[in-house]
Amino acid sequence: MAQIIRMQEIGDVAVVSFRQQKIRGEADCNRLIDELFALVGERQKILVDFLGVQFVSVNIVNILITLQKTCRAEGGAFVLCNMAKNVRDMSFCYSYILFKYARTAKRL
Repeated sequence: MAQIIRMQEIGDVAVVSFRQQKIRGEADCNRLIDELFALVGERQKILVDFLGVQFVSVNIVNILITLQKTCRAEGGAFVLCNMAKNVRDMSFCYSYILFKYARTAKRL
């Protein structure tokens, strides 16, 4: 099974980039979960570089949010960079919806 990401260490930062332009579907999600969660367990600082990525599914955004929370809980840093405008906009919208839902659920 081909890896979705490639990783390079620069100092104490793991820089992750993607091997494909479109990340979607259950198979991609499962591979990404395996590869990134293994990395979160090994590294404190992770930079995810989206250069060249043109599309990600909503499931991928959810995975990234979970990874960011996991990293922060362990005292690390999880940073995203070079996101195409459409990927960034979709990620922001999805994150906003989750935030609003969580705030509403707390009130109930």
